[in-house]
Amino acid sequence: MSIWKEEYVSERIVESLKNLNATGDNFVTAYQLAIQFGKDHGEIIEKLDFPLGREGSKQNKILASYLTGEIAKHKKMADMDEVDMKFLLTTGIQDINFEYDKGDSFYSSIREGYINGKGDLSNIGKGVW
Repeated sequence: MSIWKEEYVSERIVESLKNLNATGDNFVTAYQLAIQFGKDHGEIIEKLDFPLGREGSKQNKILASYLTGEIAKHKKMADMDEVDMKFLLTTGIQDINFEYDKGDSFYSSIREGYINGKGDLSNIGKGVW
């Protein structure tokens, strides 16, 4: 059984979105969701073994992109109808700095001109709820 099913990740994502007050017209980025999900469900983060951000990491996949990909996959299967995905246009955005702990923060990869770490622009703007 996958960690997604075993740990009820879909339901826990919805819980984390509610903790972020991402309801109605409010939205959050994939990074904000990943940070909140880590705070709410650190034990699952340990099992998934994805870093929060790419900065200083040798891994290509980060928690934010894992959650984004899985949510999109489960939405296609009609498993996550309660979560809406939108796209953030990155035109005019130089940096987005995310604080995940008092004094600890990281920049999104928008400032590098790409999202997925390989110069591929196909993921620009994805992952906003």
